[in-house]
Amino acid sequence: MTGRSWQRRSRPALLVFPRFGFPAALSGLAPTETFVRLTQASTNYVAMGEAGFRVLTRLRAEVPAVALDYPDGEAGVAAIEALWDAL
Repeated sequence: MTGRSWQRRSRPALLVFPRFGFPAALSGLAPTETFVRLTQASTNYVAMGEAGFRVLTRLRAEVPAVALDYPDGEAGVAAIEALWDAL
């Protein structure tokens, strides 16, 4: 890292909720489903209280989300690369 590049803020472009060992599938997620999945994946959501709720609500509103099922590592990497290329 050079300079102060680590201090720049960046925004997420896409939330991906992967699931290994299933037939390949990609689907968009509704905001409500995204919020549920974010709370399930958050290790400190309850401890953060209202602040955590606000952050996850904002993330859900601002960032698109997809559910990605993949049968093996090779398929998973290919799917992520395709998503990345589409951004």
